[in-house]
Amino acid sequence: MPSYKLYYFNSRGRAEIARWLFKLSGKEFEDIRYTQEEWLTKKADFPFRQLPVLEVTDDKGKTTIIPQSGAITRYLGREFGFCGKGNLEMARAEFLSEHMMDTVMALFINEEDEEKKKVLVRQALEGPVSEGLKLLEDYVLDCGYFVSEKMDRLLFVTPTTMEICIVVRTIGDGKGTGEASRGSQRQICHWPVSLISWRRLTRTSSITPRN
Repeated sequence: MPSYKLYYFNSRGRAEIARWLFKLSGKEFEDIRYTQEEWLTKKADFPFRQLPVLEVTDDKGKTTIIPQSGAITRYLGREFGFCGKGNLEMARAEFLSEHMMDTVMALFINEEDEEKKKVLVRQALEGPVSEGLKLLEDYVLDCGYFVSEKMDRLLFVTPTTMEICIVVRTIGDGKGTGEASRGSQRQICHWPVSLISWRRLTRTSSITPRN
């Protein structure tokens, strides 16, 4: 049986989907989290000088390094059976997850002036983000899932992305520190997120709490 080490920072970010895949599949892994100071001393040891990185060691002791969050997620999804049945289901999971990432990218705003940034965040939330989520609602199947009853890769991408929306909205309103609270989750419910998959996965988010 392979052994796994997942390297990232002490946050959810781009490693959270991989962590959920490990937890929900019941597979053991070593969750290695660096502080920013530690990362500066380790950076040169990693491909592309970026995190996350997954280290896979097979039964014969051969170790393979997998960088890039998308490659890690797709590899684990295939290994653990979370990519859908057949190419069409896999393609559906892929295009919906790509849409979610396109939607959340509208929130990454390069503006140093904090007041201007709040205005731009609000415009993004009320414009492209809200529209992107409304478009996603059309793809929920009658069973309440995006692809199938067995949680697939998209069902992890969606709540992770929604948390980013919640956190940024809290900051944009000037009402919080950026930590997604239960209250802020309820506050955002005028967006189309009251899906079976969203409700189920918000209950599992405590599997990787932030310190």
